[in-house]
Amino acid sequence: MSFLAPLFLLGAALIAGPLIFHLIRRATRHRVRFSATQFLRASRPRLQKRSSLQHPFLLFLRCLIIALLAFGFARPFFKQELPVPAREGKLKQTVVLLDESASMRQTGAWERAQTRLIELLKRHSSDDQLSLLAVSSTVSHLLSHELWEKNPVPQRLILAQNILRQRAPGWGPTYLDLGMEAALVELDQMSEISGRTAEKSIIVVSDFGGGTRLSGLAGHDWPVGCVVRLESVGGMEPGNVGVQWLGWLKTVNSGIGARLQLIGSGDDQSVTLQAFDAESDLPMGEEQSLYLPGGSKRVALYPFAETPSGPVKLTIRGDPHPFDDQFWIAPKRVRHAAIHYIGSAAADDPGQSRYYLERATAGWEDPLLKVKDGSELLDSKPGDLIFIEGNPLPGQRSALKAFLSEGGMGLCLLADSSQLPFIQDLTGETGWKLNLTPRNYALLGEIDFQHKLFNIFADPRYSNFSNIRFWDAPSIQLPQNSRARVLAHFDDETAALVEVSVGDGRLYLWSGEWTPQASQWVLSSKFVPWLQRLMEQALGGPKRPSMIQVGEANRLSRGNTVTWQRFGSGAPEPSDPQRPGIYLMKAGDSSHWVAVNMPPQESFLEPLSQADWENLGAPLNPRESLASEQSKEEVVRFRTAAELESQQKVWRWFLLIAAMILAAESLVAITISKREGTGIPA
Repeated sequence: MSFLAPLFLLGAALIAGPLIFHLIRRATRHRVRFSATQFLRASRPRLQKRSSLQHPFLLFLRCLIIALLAFGFARPFFKQELPVPAREGKLKQTVVLLDESASMRQTGAWERAQTRLIELLKRHSSDDQLSLLAVSSTVSHLLSHELWEKNPVPQRLILAQNILRQRAPGWGPTYLDLGMEAALVELDQMSEISGRTAEKSIIVVSDFGGGTRLSGLAGHDWPVGCVVRLESVGGMEPGNVGVQWLGWLKTVNSGIGARLQLIGSGDDQSVTLQAFDAESDLPMGEEQSLYLPGGSKRVALYPFAETPSGPVKLTIRGDPHPFDDQFWIAPKRVRHAAIHYIGSAAADDPGQSRYYLERATAGWEDPLLKVKDGSELLDSKPGDLIFIEGNPLPGQRSALKAFLSEGGMGLCLLADSSQLPFIQDLTGETGWKLNLTPRNYALLGEIDFQHKLFNIFADPRYSNFSNIRFWDAPSIQLPQNSRARVLAHFDDETAALVEVSVGDGRLYLWSGEWTPQASQWVLSSKFVPWLQRLMEQALGGPKRPSMIQVGEANRLSRGNTVTWQRFGSGAPEPSDPQRPGIYLMKAGDSSHWVAVNMPPQESFLEPLSQADWENLGAPLNPRESLASEQSKEEVVRFRTAAELESQQKVWRWFLLIAAMILAAESLVAITISKREGTGIPA
């Protein structure tokens, strides 16, 4: 027998009341006084025998009534074997996310990850749907839920083990937010296929290093009932030091140094840096000992006696994790270019355009520019710029046309009508006109900020050209049906800058001269950035970096066909570089060395805190979910007991018997009262 409200059984303790009352003897109500007793001294009566229960049968009836009432109000029922109602969400859907980033190469992390993963798959081998994903900079599907369902339970673990034997951590970053999004998509696909509600869980096996990216999870809408479990496999060996490249820096003794940022994690450490020639493996500098407090960053400068002409390998010794102890440095790459000036102005005359051209390009480090006279035009090479002021000589015109036709770039300051014949000869278009009518001043109006010469000013903070005045700027009139393109207009809608193609090259026509007397252009803050962008276009675009991270090779190709060849290898790579090292990148006719290193944040091994996940709203606590599920079971169990009790209604019989015994108790009490001639006994 069970009870739906067992607390009412405590009411049976009221049986003590009748017991106490039946132990108390009643005192005589009527007292008779004699005259002789008034001379006696009063004293307490002495008990001749112990108190005994009065009327035990009546006491039994009264106790039985109380017990029956207590049992009745406790709502008793008899258990029966009823079918257990089916639980909703019994279907189990699991996505296991395996971290394959570079930080998993720390000592013992990958071995622990595989062991932990096998243990997890053993526990989840009977799950209805399970999918295994790997994540680094991209997400890879290792085991689909369709393949998991097709295999019988004993074969699933063997299948997963065979897949894991072929895997190894890569050299890319840890984008766990990307992996979590893929896992949620996988769970959605499982739900669509099953068409049922399910217990959803995502298990992440990772070292959870401090360089892990989670920002993509901010504000994410998590599925109801989904639980995220974090299985950490890192942190066995405290401390690590990594390197981040900051660039080349000239030293005080006219040398050059590699500026680095050391990234420390864990305990305080003392490490040693030394550079080696990547080809001969001979030292290129002295050992440099550095102290790094735990969890801090420090800038260091490793000096070289002279600029390295070949690839450099920088080594770190002293930390417990060797996976990031090699850092590759490509030789410093400097682009050389020339501006060929065609005109008659002197370089030191501040009243001429050439003066401001040379002053604006002085001190450039990339590209290193040299302004040459137009007499050296035959020595021009791809990447140079032809600057035209005035009329070229006949020999210069043929060389200029050949240079532009082969893909070169030129800029002409169009300020005199005598220049129109050679412009017509270069472009092959007649009808070019130049209006020299004087005007008060002109301002730049409409500008094509989508063009490469002006897109650096596209931001509203930098797009204001209205404060640059042009006092001596003629109006350029284009021929009918010209292939030329106007890049900038004056406020009276006449052309200020025109681009026209000449063969494979381009010629820019600028209205007016570059002098302070003609305009404020050469004195404005936009002149030098615009000129740098012009030279970048002449050189084929911005300089391709010579230092990238694993997974960033696509930003160097710029849509062109690029081949990669690892240093010391005679054959090109089948794909973009997937591991650190020195590579020769070939793009068309040009090639240069590129150093590929692992992301520096992967060297920071201090684990993320659980608060970082909780702040992003990730449902991390599986215990709460389990407690919630257990409470659901309790509700189901209570509902089943209530149904049994309402069907059986045993309490009615207890109350009916109690009423019958109460009637019998009343009769017995009346009989005893009449027999003794007193009231109802206690």
